[in-house]
Amino acid sequence: LQLLRSGGLMVYSTCTFNPIEDEAVVASLLRWAKGAVEVVDPRETVPGLRCHPGISSWKVLDRNLGDWSSFGAVEEALRAKRRARLANRRRLVEAR
Repeated sequence: LQLLRSGGLMVYSTCTFNPIEDEAVVASLLRWAKGAVEVVDPRETVPGLRCHPGISSWKVLDRNLGDWSSFGAVEEALRAKRRARLANRRRLVEAR
């Protein structure tokens, strides 16, 4: 993005249906750019292009196929696991 000329056009394309590689990347870029870039309908510049609108929300599956509706939920679950591990370690140390 830093190499993109003012008023220039950047195309982001993937060959996956995974929203983490598609919509999430674009959403992250838009947040990072703080209004300096915008998503435009590609059919305006590429006549005859067949495309579908992206999605605006999705769930993320972890390796155990648990689904998460937000990154905040993942962070909270990780904090809870860390607290439990620390509490276990304290109990082991106190038991010695």
